Amino acid sequence: MLSVIRLNDSQADFGPAGVLKSEDYRQLRDAEQTILEARHSADMIMQQAREAYEEEKKRGFEEGLREARHKQVELMLANAAQIIHSYQEIEQTLTNLVIESVRKILNEFDKEELAYQVVRKALYHIGEGAQVTVKIATDVAAPVRAKIKEALEFYPGLEKFEVIADPNLGDGDCQIESNFGVIRANVDDQMEALTQAMNSRILESQTL
Repeated sequence: MLSVIRLNDSQADFGPAGVLKSEDYRQLRDAEQTILEARHSADMIMQQAREAYEEEKKRGFEEGLREARHKQVELMLANAAQIIHSYQEIEQTLTNLVIESVRKILNEFDKEELAYQVVRKALYHIGEGAQVTVKIATDVAAPVRAKIKEALEFYPGLEKFEVIADPNLGDGDCQIESNFGVIRANVDDQMEALTQAMNSRILESQTL
């Protein structure tokens, strides 16, 4: 603790000539030195306090910047994830829209033409020398039989061919029996294959 020396008339002892005695002068000089040291110490403390404040301020600013950058990265990743999710949802929505549109078109398609196209496509899988029996829905059997016979020139490998009505089959369904095996084809199966193909494409794009 610093001691304070206060000089007044009762403390200062001046000689007959009005000159301060050496002892009192020494005390005065000691007091002045003590005051100077105290001021210097106070200045040092203030300087250290200012430096500490600036350091904390700088550290807080840098931490603030790091935190801001961290939050910015998190926000960018979140936005990217949202964009990807939205894109995937759009892809799935478009896929569903395409499937439903195709299904709607097929439902509005002429039954006879639809049955003929299903049979014609299935016949492409028949090998040379085949003996074929095509079973289709009863109400389209006759017109499809006529169209297929007209198109037999496109299937030179067929040795035997007949179309018979099957009451158990619906519109767009057909069953082709041959000496190579049995092929079942219908619109629903083809729509399912189309759906699986499009969904597989979406999954592939998600893994890129």
